[in-house]
Amino acid sequence: MLSSTPDHSTIENFKKEKIKGAIRTDFILSAKIIIITLGVVSAEKLITQLLVQATVTILITIGVYGLVAGTVKLNDLDLHLVQKTNASAQKSGRGLLVFAPWLMPGLSVFSTLAMFMVGGGIITHDVAFFHHISQIIMDQLSHLFISSLSSLLFNIFIGLIFGGLVLTVVTFYNKLRSDS
Repeated sequence: MLSSTPDHSTIENFKKEKIKGAIRTDFILSAKIIIITLGVVSAEKLITQLLVQATVTILITIGVYGLVAGTVKLNDLDLHLVQKTNASAQKSGRGLLVFAPWLMPGLSVFSTLAMFMVGGGIITHDVAFFHHISQIIMDQLSHLFISSLSSLLFNIFIGLIFGGLVLTVVTFYNKLRSDS
Protein backbone atom coordinates (compact mmCIF):
# COMPACT_ATOMS: atom_id res chain seq x y z
CA MET A 1 0.00 0.00 0.00
CA LEU A 2 1.37 3.39 -1.00
CA SER A 3 1.61 6.17 1.52
CA SER A 4 0.12 9.53 0.55
CA THR A 5 2.66 11.32 2.74
CA PRO A 6 5.85 12.33 0.90
CA ASP A 7 9.05 11.02 2.41
CA HIS A 8 11.48 13.29 4.23
CA SER A 9 14.11 13.22 1.46
CA THR A 10 11.60 14.44 -1.14
CA ILE A 11 10.62 17.39 1.05
CA GLU A 12 14.26 18.20 1.77
CA ASN A 13 15.14 18.09 -1.94
CA PHE A 14 12.18 20.38 -2.71
CA LYS A 15 13.36 22.83 -0.03
CA LYS A 16 16.93 22.74 -1.34
CA GLU A 17 15.75 23.49 -4.90
CA LYS A 18 13.59 26.39 -3.69
CA ILE A 19 16.46 27.81 -1.66
CA LYS A 20 18.86 27.43 -4.60
CA GLY A 21 16.40 29.26 -6.88
CA ALA A 22 15.90 32.05 -4.33
CA ILE A 23 19.63 32.51 -3.90
CA ARG A 24 20.16 32.60 -7.68
CA THR A 25 17.40 35.20 -8.09
CA ASP A 26 18.78 37.29 -5.24
CA PHE A 27 22.30 37.05 -6.65
CA ILE A 28 21.12 38.36 -10.03
CA LEU A 29 19.20 41.20 -8.41
CA SER A 30 22.20 42.04 -6.21
CA ALA A 31 24.49 42.10 -9.26
CA LYS A 32 22.11 44.48 -11.02
CA ILE A 33 22.07 46.79 -8.01
CA ILE A 34 25.86 46.75 -7.91
CA ILE A 35 25.97 47.66 -11.62
CA ILE A 36 23.56 50.56 -11.00
CA THR A 37 25.72 51.72 -8.08
CA LEU A 38 28.81 51.66 -10.29
CA GLY A 39 26.97 53.81 -12.82
CA VAL A 40 25.90 56.31 -10.17
CA VAL A 41 29.41 56.81 -8.75
CA SER A 42 31.36 56.42 -11.99
CA ALA A 43 32.31 60.11 -12.10
CA GLU A 44 33.66 60.06 -8.53
CA LYS A 45 37.24 59.47 -7.42
CA LEU A 46 38.37 55.86 -7.33
CA ILE A 47 38.48 55.73 -3.52
CA THR A 48 34.88 57.02 -3.34
CA GLN A 49 33.80 54.44 -5.90
CA LEU A 50 35.46 51.65 -3.90
CA LEU A 51 34.00 52.78 -0.56
CA VAL A 52 30.48 53.22 -1.93
CA GLN A 53 30.64 49.92 -3.78
CA ALA A 54 31.96 48.06 -0.73
CA THR A 55 29.26 49.58 1.50
CA VAL A 56 26.44 48.79 -0.93
CA THR A 57 27.76 45.27 -1.50
CA ILE A 58 27.96 44.54 2.24
CA LEU A 59 24.49 45.97 2.90
CA ILE A 60 22.96 44.07 -0.02
CA THR A 61 24.61 40.81 1.07
CA ILE A 62 23.43 41.14 4.65
CA GLY A 63 19.96 42.33 3.65
CA VAL A 64 19.24 39.94 0.80
CA TYR A 65 20.71 36.79 2.28
CA GLY A 66 19.35 37.71 5.70
CA LEU A 67 15.89 37.92 4.14
CA VAL A 68 16.38 34.55 2.42
CA ALA A 69 17.58 32.96 5.68
CA GLY A 70 14.66 34.49 7.60
CA THR A 71 12.18 33.24 5.04
CA VAL A 72 13.63 29.74 5.13
CA LYS A 73 13.51 29.67 8.94
CA LEU A 74 9.95 31.04 9.12
CA ASN A 75 8.50 27.52 9.51
CA ASP A 76 10.81 26.86 12.44
CA LEU A 77 9.72 30.12 14.08
CA ASP A 78 5.99 29.48 13.73
CA LEU A 79 6.39 25.94 15.11
CA HIS A 80 8.43 27.30 18.02
CA LEU A 81 5.78 29.93 18.79
CA VAL A 82 2.85 27.50 18.57
CA GLN A 83 4.55 25.22 21.10
CA LYS A 84 4.93 28.03 23.66
CA THR A 85 2.65 28.20 26.70
CA ASN A 86 2.05 31.91 26.19
CA ALA A 87 -1.29 32.49 24.42
CA SER A 88 -0.10 35.52 22.45
CA ALA A 89 2.97 33.60 21.23
CA GLN A 90 0.73 30.72 20.13
CA LYS A 91 -1.59 33.15 18.35
CA SER A 92 1.42 34.73 16.58
CA GLY A 93 2.64 31.28 15.57
CA ARG A 94 -0.76 30.37 14.13
CA GLY A 95 -0.81 33.72 12.31
CA LEU A 96 2.55 32.92 10.75
CA LEU A 97 1.23 29.49 9.72
CA VAL A 98 -1.64 31.19 7.89
CA PHE A 99 0.65 33.86 6.39
CA ALA A 100 3.52 31.58 5.27
CA PRO A 101 1.77 29.96 2.26
CA TRP A 102 1.10 33.44 0.86
CA LEU A 103 4.64 34.67 1.49
CA MET A 104 6.60 32.57 -1.02
CA PRO A 105 4.34 33.23 -4.03
CA GLY A 106 4.23 36.90 -3.03
CA LEU A 107 8.01 37.10 -2.80
CA SER A 108 8.29 35.30 -6.11
CA VAL A 109 6.05 37.86 -7.85
CA PHE A 110 7.74 40.77 -6.08
CA SER A 111 11.29 39.60 -6.87
CA THR A 112 10.38 38.93 -10.51
CA LEU A 113 8.91 42.43 -10.87
CA ALA A 114 11.96 43.86 -9.12
CA MET A 115 14.28 42.09 -11.56
CA PHE A 116 12.29 43.41 -14.52
CA MET A 117 12.27 46.90 -13.00
CA VAL A 118 16.02 46.94 -12.31
CA GLY A 119 16.86 45.42 -15.72
CA GLY A 120 14.51 47.86 -17.45
CA GLY A 121 16.06 50.70 -15.44
CA ILE A 122 19.53 49.73 -16.61
CA ILE A 123 18.36 49.69 -20.24
CA THR A 124 16.37 52.92 -19.85
CA HIS A 125 19.31 54.67 -18.21
CA ASP A 126 21.98 53.43 -20.63
CA VAL A 127 20.14 53.49 -23.98
CA ALA A 128 19.52 57.08 -25.04
CA PHE A 129 16.40 56.23 -27.09
CA PHE A 130 14.61 54.66 -24.09
CA HIS A 131 15.88 57.35 -21.72
CA HIS A 132 14.40 59.99 -24.04
CA ILE A 133 11.04 58.19 -24.21
CA SER A 134 11.01 57.87 -20.43
CA GLN A 135 11.59 61.61 -20.07
CA ILE A 136 8.78 62.41 -22.50
CA ILE A 137 6.38 60.16 -20.59
CA MET A 138 7.33 61.70 -17.24
CA ASP A 139 6.95 65.21 -18.66
CA GLN A 140 3.50 64.39 -20.05
CA LEU A 141 2.36 62.87 -16.77
CA SER A 142 3.93 65.51 -14.53
CA HIS A 143 0.55 66.94 -13.54
CA LEU A 144 -0.99 63.58 -12.62
CA PHE A 145 -0.58 61.52 -9.47
CA ILE A 146 0.92 58.67 -11.49
CA SER A 147 3.85 60.82 -12.60
CA SER A 148 5.83 59.55 -9.64
CA LEU A 149 5.11 55.98 -10.77
CA SER A 150 5.65 56.56 -14.50
CA SER A 151 9.40 55.94 -14.43
CA LEU A 152 8.94 52.80 -12.32
CA LEU A 153 6.20 51.47 -14.59
CA PHE A 154 8.17 52.33 -17.74
CA ASN A 155 11.22 50.48 -16.35
CA ILE A 156 9.07 47.42 -15.59
CA PHE A 157 7.58 47.59 -19.11
CA ILE A 158 11.02 47.82 -20.77
CA GLY A 159 12.28 45.02 -18.49
CA LEU A 160 9.34 42.82 -19.51
CA ILE A 161 9.95 43.49 -23.22
CA PHE A 162 13.67 42.73 -23.08
CA GLY A 163 13.20 39.90 -20.59
CA GLY A 164 10.68 38.32 -22.96
CA LEU A 165 13.10 38.70 -25.85
CA VAL A 166 15.93 37.11 -23.88
CA LEU A 167 13.65 34.28 -22.73
CA THR A 168 12.58 33.65 -26.33
CA VAL A 169 16.17 33.53 -27.57
CA VAL A 170 17.34 31.27 -24.71
CA THR A 171 14.35 28.94 -25.13
CA PHE A 172 14.94 28.74 -28.89
CA TYR A 173 18.67 28.11 -28.35
CA ASN A 174 17.99 25.36 -25.80
CA LYS A 175 15.46 23.77 -28.16
CA LEU A 176 18.04 23.77 -30.98
CA ARG A 177 20.66 22.24 -28.67
CA SER A 178 18.34 19.48 -27.47
CA ASP A 179 17.24 18.64 -31.02
CA SER A 180 20.79 18.16 -32.29
